Amino acid sequence: MAWAFAPDEALIVEAPLPKCRYWSVLLTDPLYATLDWVNNQASLNRSQARVDADGKIRVVIAHSDPGVPNWLDTVDHPRGGLQWRWMGCDSAPTPTVKRVALSQVRANLLQILRSALEERSVFVWIGDENPSPELRSVSVVGANYGLGYRNLGTVGVVGPLRMDYATAIDSVRDAAGRLSKFFETVYEG
Repeated sequence: MAWAFAPDEALIVEAPLPKCRYWSVLLTDPLYATLDWVNNQASLNRSQARVDADGKIRVVIAHSDPGVPNWLDTVDHPRGGLQWRWMGCDSAPTPTVKRVALSQVRANLLQILRSALEERSVFVWIGDENPSPELRSVSVVGANYGLGYRNLGTVGVVGPLRMDYATAIDSVRDAAGRLSKFFETVYEG
């Protein structure tokens, strides 16, 4: 697959992962010479990549690090190729490609917080528990605030996998409680 995109864009490549003895994905220059994988993250194999809970591999190709797992660095090449190597597999998947704005790669954080609006208590997602693959290298502690009959928003902390969870939970719970009381006085007098 050939690729070319602007510096403020990224490609998200997704494929169902078959059972394989070995697989890898790598970037090449336009003449199909492998990019410098010794000094850059220009390739991934099954021991390096993070496979999502749905059994799919999602790779992000970008000119700069978007801060997500499975990033492949273009090593300042404006165009090139992507090669999948499948060895001893039970199927031959066809990857799909989506071009997105680089700023949208991490937009799943907002989607996660929105999905949490249905929860009434503090929630904690640590690493792989996170529903968003892009956030599985961090932890999210959050709580909803609002009126007794309606959530108005979510307040949260995004932090490292090792953090003071007791303090984060107490802080988030306290902030959500204070915001709820504020909105009760505004909406209900």
